[in-house]
Amino acid sequence: MHFDVFQKFKESPFSVLRSSHEPTLIVYDVLGHFPQPRNSIPKELAYNFNLRSKNGFLFSKKKDVVLTSELLNSSHRNWLQESGLAQGEACLAHYDQTNPHTSYAEIFVTCSKSIAQLKKLVQSYGVKSLFSWMNTETEMDLAKSMNIDLAWTSDLGLIQNQFNKTTFKTFLASINLPIVRGGSFAFQSCATLKENLSLLEKQIQILDDHSSPSGNPSGSSSDYIIKPVDSAAGCSVVRFTYQDRTQVLEKIVQFENTNWLIEKYIAHEHSVNIQTFIQSDAIYFLGASEQILDDFSYQGNIWDNRLAHSDAYKNALHQTKLISKRLQEMGYRGLIGLDFLLLKNGLAFCLENNIRINGSTFALTLIAEIERRGFSLLNWCFKKYQIEGIVPFPAIADTLHASLVTIPSFKDKGIFIQEYHTVNNKTVLALIFIAVHKNDLNLLEADLIKRLETFNEIHK
Repeated sequence: MHFDVFQKFKESPFSVLRSSHEPTLIVYDVLGHFPQPRNSIPKELAYNFNLRSKNGFLFSKKKDVVLTSELLNSSHRNWLQESGLAQGEACLAHYDQTNPHTSYAEIFVTCSKSIAQLKKLVQSYGVKSLFSWMNTETEMDLAKSMNIDLAWTSDLGLIQNQFNKTTFKTFLASINLPIVRGGSFAFQSCATLKENLSLLEKQIQILDDHSSPSGNPSGSSSDYIIKPVDSAAGCSVVRFTYQDRTQVLEKIVQFENTNWLIEKYIAHEHSVNIQTFIQSDAIYFLGASEQILDDFSYQGNIWDNRLAHSDAYKNALHQTKLISKRLQEMGYRGLIGLDFLLLKNGLAFCLENNIRINGSTFALTLIAEIERRGFSLLNWCFKKYQIEGIVPFPAIADTLHASLVTIPSFKDKGIFIQEYHTVNNKTVLALIFIAVHKNDLNLLEADLIKRLETFNEIHK
């Protein structure tokens, strides 16, 4: 799934993303990028974010050091290693159950004993750089304390301006790309509900005044979207009507976020994510996928090759090239994930830049690696499944054995177990379905659900 406007992978995409063949320190800290305080994030979600620290292993090679939570499941890690991945050495960070809204990496860097242990591993393995989920002050300070470089380099201000949804709109306008018109709403904690409601109504009126064909896309409706300017994974995004404005204000005041973006809701056919990797002398097209959303909450991704032929997708791909090239000129080196709305009339609107590892990045990298080995235009899907009760990983692997696939063993279809963990007497799986033929994706999932039902029956 590569295009002439981008550089094609001449080596493993895993190596390209890491930006180095040298031993690397890997930090996959999802929770740590959310602004403090984080009390509005449900404890189970915060727990899951910390669990994802183990995903750093997916990008690791021998002699890498992976800073990960002690919640790591060893059986799943062993299975990944047998698949040819997760070869790095683990440096376990304590998980503090009494402080669930602090990330494992943030806890780790406050402990001098832990830092000394990590520094010993870094020196022992000859680690040269730090590869992270997203470069924040925590990762930058950690790299400095270890006397190593960052794999993805950029000014912190540039990263923050790209991640912020309001300043990203300004960036898009500066390179003459279309935007969904939006307005800023700063919730005033010291003001009354009535005063805040008045501020919200003023922003809505401004949006309505600019809702002519020249001011907003033709797909706009009478509904509105309000979202934090610096959230991810669809967290705290709310769709509402003008009649619901009081209720929505009462809802968002429960969140710690004070800066919000308001937009007209745009009716669209597809919500697509496109990822590129930017180096000083090349821009790589990693891949694209349609996002699977529950309301606005991210649930997974799917790719159907037929979507690549639509005018709206081609439009989004052209915009991706322009955005990537401009960021390259500005000095950014690393991954970007652009979210687009694709409309029936062929228009495409970029909403945000996930300037970090995205939820589908590993799946895209896995697909790119398989395609590089001789396959082309693979169909795939990344989804999460939940089983009632605690099912040990070996039992999962045994049940799915006939369908499981690794990079070297791929022939025409199969399933890869990206994530496995247990929480609140439930077993959670994140799986990648891969198939040469689109219909085989549906067959793989139908067979999977049938097999997983046996576990649910046991725990009823």
